[in-house]
Amino acid sequence: MVTYARRPPKEVAEDGVEEGAVEERPRSDRWSRLREVMVSGFIIIALIVAAVWSIPDSPIKRALNPSLLPVARATGLDQSWRMFSPDPPRAVSEIETYVQFDSGLRRVWTFDRDRDILGSFHYDRWRKLKEQLLNEAQLRPAFAMWVVRQLTQPGEKPLRVWMVRDTRTTPAPGADGPNKRERKLLYDRIFEKAS
Repeated sequence: MVTYARRPPKEVAEDGVEEGAVEERPRSDRWSRLREVMVSGFIIIALIVAAVWSIPDSPIKRALNPSLLPVARATGLDQSWRMFSPDPPRAVSEIETYVQFDSGLRRVWTFDRDRDILGSFHYDRWRKLKEQLLNEAQLRPAFAMWVVRQLTQPGEKPLRVWMVRDTRTTPAPGADGPNKRERKLLYDRIFEKAS
């Protein structure tokens, strides 16, 4: 059996503090304070790294980059804005498909250039088709025949179908000069005349 000795009661002042007692923090409070300081320091460093990485190329960024790079890589904050906003294309290409008829009439079919918000889902489907036609030559004959079927009226006979890529380059922001335009023949087919 264990017996505990009682300490004699200490005199306590009206404010609740023992007379002659020195206030001492418990050990767990010291660790708690150390954790707070370390977490606060980490947050401050992370904010500095994020701020430096988000500003455009400048002398400040170049000066701080070498010292902050290890922290940025360790925390995953070393990503540039290019990841979220890559360089926009400097050229816009459109495809025009022309059909020449035996009557001398010529019709043109173009991809819808109306890019309103409500039609954006509809437009995206056509945009992807246009990209494939620009990159994959083997798709062009079938697409040209589809356009011929779309544009031909009863009684008309198509003589020729051709596709043209119309590319307009846009200058970089702040650069002077006109937009350059280039037209290139992508596909051409002449139909046999019926006798």
